[in-house]
Amino acid sequence: RAAPTPAAPSVAVTQDARPPSATTPPSGTPPAASDETPLAPVELQELALLTIREDEVPFGFRVRSSIPVTRNEVVAGQIAIGRLAAYLEDNGVLGAWAVLYTREQPNSGLSSIAYQFQTAEGARGMVATIASLTTADYTTATAVEPVPAETVGDASVMMRYRLPGARTLELTWSHGNRVGQVLLRYSGDVETPGDRELLLGLARIMQQRIADAAGR
Repeated sequence: RAAPTPAAPSVAVTQDARPPSATTPPSGTPPAASDETPLAPVELQELALLTIREDEVPFGFRVRSSIPVTRNEVVAGQIAIGRLAAYLEDNGVLGAWAVLYTREQPNSGLSSIAYQFQTAEGARGMVATIASLTTADYTTATAVEPVPAETVGDASVMMRYRLPGARTLELTWSHGNRVGQVLLRYSGDVETPGDRELLLGLARIMQQRIADAAGR
């Protein structure tokens, strides 16, 4: 699921197997520019401070990229999931910051993304849209499954995406006009018992930063 180009990891996590997120290079034609004001560099840097840091990820993961993502890049990155792309284009996403970590054993990638919307309603709607996705929306997936998990922030959803030769577990939540997202992507159709708790733990760290920033 996309950003201006973290180089494709050496792990066998391919663009074709991406879930809806801002961590892989966009493909296709980006949408036309909107009338919305893009985020200023200082605002993008604020989003960067909300993401997961290298000393907070499990052993073996190394940062591969840490990049700003424009509104158009966020939308274009969801081209494989048209309903989500259309929602983002029409509902005030302003930009994001995406951090990608990779490790070789097991062959996997971990992403931490912070998005900003014009309104809290727009942010919450992204969560609701992801929660309602099916294989009819994400046509390269063989299964799109909601996963039971405790609520993070104002509203949240954990999803599992099974793809040919890959599997992704993703947690997305909103707090005010911001959305946090963490996802763990394997190059094979595997998942370990601790993966859900790992994502919840990372999400709690990000959510605390988002809440602290909103309180300032």
